[in-house]
Amino acid sequence: MKRRTTWHAAWRSCAHTAAPLLLLVSCMTTFLPAASGEPLEALLRADLLDGRLDDLTLLEAALIAGGIDDTRALNHHVEAFARVEAALRRELPDTASPQERAEIVFRFLHTNVLTGPYARDCMQVERSLRGEEYNCVTATILYQSLAAAADLPTIAVSTPGHVFCRIPGDRDIETTCPDWFDRTESVSPLSSRARRDLNAAQLLAKVYYNRSVLLLGRGKFSPATRYLSLSISLDPHDADALENQCAAYNNWALECAAAGQYAKACSLLEQGRRINPYYEHFARNERHIRLLWTQAEGASAPGP
Repeated sequence: MKRRTTWHAAWRSCAHTAAPLLLLVSCMTTFLPAASGEPLEALLRADLLDGRLDDLTLLEAALIAGGIDDTRALNHHVEAFARVEAALRRELPDTASPQERAEIVFRFLHTNVLTGPYARDCMQVERSLRGEEYNCVTATILYQSLAAAADLPTIAVSTPGHVFCRIPGDRDIETTCPDWFDRTESVSPLSSRARRDLNAAQLLAKVYYNRSVLLLGRGKFSPATRYLSLSISLDPHDADALENQCAAYNNWALECAAAGQYAKACSLLEQGRRINPYYEHFARNERHIRLLWTQAEGASAPGP
């Protein structure tokens, strides 16, 4: 069977065809009640029904999307970040221009928060907030959160496999690059390839997307497709997530077929076809799996 093994790398996995998997990709302090009676992820999804955050901050939402479902743990991180915000405000001159604020926030972030190494497969803002690893998604979320505390408007921007920030004056900021403001190229726009501005919901979709990529790499298809569905619900135009969702159902079906679970394999391909009936690998792999199924049933049938 062609098996493609590349997931679009943080944002892309093929001799029957497994499909490529892509990889990765206002800070008022609020506190949730210690016992809300409702899972935090349900609260997040309810808050995002209109496509924007009304009750949760971006930081709170990102922590929940990254897997925190305990209010005490969430409030612990929110309190810690509030102290970081307070320290930043003390360093901000009242007369600082937006460009100056952008640089102060950036340097403060990399000196006081993003003190660990860059790691493409970092999936949780919580880890970055603790001074562990970070990637473009977590760094952008934390930069935007700190910028809000500094009254600096920002916009998250995506290109294939990457996200970064833009500030007033249309200046791009590579949030993963600690010496960005020391580079001459920092005054030039970053890649113009398929740039998209992201709202909060679409940026949070990247958190779910990256969690799915990690699970796909481990062959955990069921939870991975759930996170991909969440990602797509928040950003229906994310081509990487849409392709990975099809690739996940395709490769999951091939794994089931290899284990002799032909009915389940065909069911998974049908689920994938409902997402994208034109995905090239579904039809040929279904024919191949049904042929294997017929051969297996023939082999197990009693002789005359």
